[in-house]
Amino acid sequence: MKVEGAGLMLSIKAKPLVAFVSILLLASTAFGERDSNREESDKYVSHRGFKGKIIEVKHRDPEAIAKVVRTLGSGFQGAVVSPSKEFKVIVVRDFPENIAAIEEAVTRFDVPEAPRTEIEFEMHALVASKAESGSSQYPAEIDDLIKKVQSRFNYKSYRHLAHIVQMVKEGRYVKGAGTVEVWAPAARDAISAPYEFSVDSISIIDGSSDPAEIELEDFRFELGQSKGALGETKIRTSIGMREGDKIIIGAANLRDKAVILVLSVRIRK
Repeated sequence: MKVEGAGLMLSIKAKPLVAFVSILLLASTAFGERDSNREESDKYVSHRGFKGKIIEVKHRDPEAIAKVVRTLGSGFQGAVVSPSKEFKVIVVRDFPENIAAIEEAVTRFDVPEAPRTEIEFEMHALVASKAESGSSQYPAEIDDLIKKVQSRFNYKSYRHLAHIVQMVKEGRYVKGAGTVEVWAPAARDAISAPYEFSVDSISIIDGSSDPAEIELEDFRFELGQSKGALGETKIRTSIGMREGDKIIIGAANLRDKAVILVLSVRIRK
C-alpha cells in the first residue's frame, strides 16, 4: 500500500512537470510564429511602401552618379539603385522620400562637364645595342637626346622601334598596344615583339607657368617576345615635365641591350 501510495504520489508530482514542459513548448512555438510573422510583416511593409522611378541622366556617367547617390537609399531589402549606360538612366525602387532625395542629388550632379584641355602625348621607343652596326636609325628630332645617352652609356647602335602619338583630355588615361619589328643588331634575326603602354592620368600641374608643368601619373611600358629571342623589359615611373620638352623617361636592360623611351607632351590650344 505504501509503495502504491508512493507510486501514486510520484505520478501526481509528475503531472505538473509535464504540464510545465507543455507550456514551454507552446510558448516557444508561439514566439517562433510571432518572429516569423514579424519577418513576413517587415518584408510586406517594406515592399508595400516602395515606389519606382526612372531618372534620366543627360550629361554624366550614370554609373558614376549611382555610386554617389546609392547611400541615400533606405537600405531596406528590395531597395534598388540600378544605372544603365546604354539607356542613360538610373532606375530607383525605394520609399518615396528616398527616391526624392536620390532624384535631387542626381539633378545636382548631372551637369555638363567643363571642357578639358587636350594634350598631345608623343613617345619614341628605341633599342640600343653594344654591337657595332653600319648606322643607327632613328628620327633626327631626337638626335640630341641620343647623343646624351651615348655620352653616358656604352651603346654603339640604336634602332627605332615605334613612334606613338595620342591625343588625350587632361586628367584622363592613355593606353595602347601593338607589335614592332626588331632587326639586327638588336636581334640576330628579324622578330616581332609585342608592346603595351599606359599612363593613369596626364594632368596640368601649373598652367600659369610658361612652359606649363605637366605630370604623368604611373607611366608603364612593357616590351617582350614570347620565344625569348629578345627577352622582356618593363618600365614604370611617374614623371613631372615641362610642355614641349623631350625627355628620356626610361632605359631598361634587355639582356645585352637596352630599351630607351623618349617622351614629350604638348598642350593643344
